[in-house]
Amino acid sequence: MYDIAGMIVATMFAVVVGFLLVAAFAVGLGVYSQAQNPNDASAGSVAIIAIFTGPLFAFVGGLFGLVSSVSFFMKRREGIHAAKRE
Repeated sequence: MYDIAGMIVATMFAVVVGFLLVAAFAVGLGVYSQAQNPNDASAGSVAIIAIFTGPLFAFVGGLFGLVSSVSFFMKRREGIHAAKRE
């Protein structure tokens, strides 16, 4: 029971981190492009493109969180079973 909850929490944490990374990247890119072209009103549209890549980063983050948490809990379960056999 706790293994499944741990996997869900780790996956959701990785998804949130993925979204936060995209948000920080998009804001930084928008500020940079606006600073390079202060008279160009469309310079912030580069940030919009970065924001649309957010689901991709969240998906990759979710996969990473799921795989790493499954690996961790499988190793933990093997250790528990090995301790019970001794």
